[in-house]
Amino acid sequence: MITLPVLALGASAVLADLVGWGHQWGSLAILMAVFFGLREMGDAGWRRLLTAALVFSVFVAVLAVVQVWFVPRSRGPFASPNTLGAFAVLMFFLAVACVPEGGLLRVRDPVRFRAGAVAANLLSLALSQSRGAILALGAGLAVLALRRPHADRHDRIDAVAIIVVAAGAAWLMRPEIDPFRLHVWQWGWSIWMDRPLTGWGIGGVWVVNGGRYYSVPLEWAMQTGIIGLEAAAWLYVAAVRRAWDQPAMLAFLAAWLVQGIFLFSIPATIIPFFAVLAYLDRPDREPALAEPVQAILLARIRERSLARRPASSPRASAGRWCARSAARQTTSQ
Repeated sequence: MITLPVLALGASAVLADLVGWGHQWGSLAILMAVFFGLREMGDAGWRRLLTAALVFSVFVAVLAVVQVWFVPRSRGPFASPNTLGAFAVLMFFLAVACVPEGGLLRVRDPVRFRAGAVAANLLSLALSQSRGAILALGAGLAVLALRRPHADRHDRIDAVAIIVVAAGAAWLMRPEIDPFRLHVWQWGWSIWMDRPLTGWGIGGVWVVNGGRYYSVPLEWAMQTGIIGLEAAAWLYVAAVRRAWDQPAMLAFLAAWLVQGIFLFSIPATIIPFFAVLAYLDRPDREPALAEPVQAILLARIRERSLARRPASSPRASAGRWCARSAARQTTSQ
């Protein structure tokens, strides 16, 4: 169950604000309200939400393409190219995980729609030139390789190769090291060490760049201390356990964690994360967003074969006989 870790996360934020200098625990309360609201949403609502998110990601990719002629690195509707990359990699794995059938726009061909969303978000990621997002993509793809059915030694080799290629691509894209970010990390670490147990509270210390420390784990540690880190680790492990039988969701969680190491928490990444938590913790635990592509293709093949089968075939006659027998039994009862 993910509900208890979410409540523990909120309690750690309130505690940190009460004993520290923070005053922004309400932002986490809003995320918790989103989590509990989405957790009770039905199948149709999940499909509409997914369709709307993927359609929005496609429009973001179109905007990123237009920006190529005006800025060195596309940023879409966001304030930073790194935000665009982080958003795109998360939408990529949501598109991989789900085929939005019967969604908000009544998608006629969910397989093609998914392929278009996957391609659009890969394009956004490439135009953002975000090294953290590229590493997150590699981590998610490595998880998909390791979670294949009957994974063996070759799959583990593939996973290692994917990570090496992603790291090499990130380095070749922008080989320079940002000294400012290294200083920010060192500064955030030293501030956390001054209050390691409960932290300074959410928004309690504003030092550089509006108080953001370019790392979700470091930022959370500085704000809520060891207590908050333990609650966050409990939440993440609970999410991984719930997603263990869904490789694409596992890949999403891995990508979110990796991009979060290099970028602070922002609505473009934290809202999809809490939405996925709500999806994993929904009461019915049945696949609500979509069916696997293989199942959809098999269903189409069956429909076409049944449509071509003559009405007088033995199988069709047997089916009609079973239907008539069931109807007679129901009537007699």
